[in-house]
Amino acid sequence: DALAAHASTRERLPILEAFYQEIFNRTGPVTSVLDIGCGLNPLAIPWMALRPAAHYLALDIDLELVAFLDTALSVFDVRGQARVSDVVAETPPEVCDLALLLKTVPCLEQQRAGVGRALLAGLNARWVVVTYPTRSLGGHSKGMARTYRESFARLAAGTPWRWEAFELPGELGFVVNKHAGIETRAGLE
Repeated sequence: DALAAHASTRERLPILEAFYQEIFNRTGPVTSVLDIGCGLNPLAIPWMALRPAAHYLALDIDLELVAFLDTALSVFDVRGQARVSDVVAETPPEVCDLALLLKTVPCLEQQRAGVGRALLAGLNARWVVVTYPTRSLGGHSKGMARTYRESFARLAAGTPWRWEAFELPGELGFVVNKHAGIETRAGLE
């Protein structure tokens, strides 16, 4: 299975169905997704509640991975594209229903402190899902869930965003509604 080839998606395999239910029970089906620091996550499209012919833009900094995904996306019922992007340097300008930052913020914060908040604030998305690992690659929890809950609370402090947390084995997630009470804008162009 291709999803098992990447550490983050391999850890999510046992909970894949529950993971996307947690997200889409809150957001409802979406017509456009921006997957930032995507890794192999686009291969999980069959588990996502996407409307037919939804637009899916996968962004990653790895050129070889992006080339593979750009080809692989053609097998799904989406208008898919993968593109190389350095989101530390520039926030993607695309408008979307849902932006995914799955286990991405900690990596970005190691490159530049504060970039997580700036990225979330700059995203043109109604919904943003931010997740964090709750175990190290060696399988130890080390208090990671508590640490990342506090980290996300600081990241979202002072914003008008509404958010809900969920936790599944190995992953802590936050579903953020950046536009509570505002009409959803048009999808990715």
